[in-house]
Amino acid sequence: MAHVLVVDDEVLCALGVKSHLESLGHRVTIAFTVMDAIRSFDMDPADAVVTDFRMPRMDGKDLVRYLRDRSRDLPILILTGYAPDAEAVCRSSDPPIAVLDKPAVPQVLNETLASLLARSGKVLADQTSISA
Repeated sequence: MAHVLVVDDEVLCALGVKSHLESLGHRVTIAFTVMDAIRSFDMDPADAVVTDFRMPRMDGKDLVRYLRDRSRDLPILILTGYAPDAEAVCRSSDPPIAVLDKPAVPQVLNETLASLLARSGKVLADQTSISA
């Protein structure tokens, strides 16, 4: 499975996504700030990133810009309560990138992440879904 970096300043949300992705067999690294995410990615690059959009100091837009400078085809999934703002970033960014509203339905999260990974050329083991 993939190594996924989860970035969210809301601890419970980040831990919930981490737990869900680990139950699918992914290796998950978690960061609660954009700076922690940058340090983590530089030390151990992820196959995909799941991030919140609005966070204190640096936000998801800053993180997307940083990650795109390092890995043009890195799959990025933005989970946000501010979808219109995040979708504007998606329109100005190269794929693969997607936006889902918080809270994400687990099946939709699974399918979207699998699709992003597939489009980026990542070949994963069985991508079976689990119920919500």
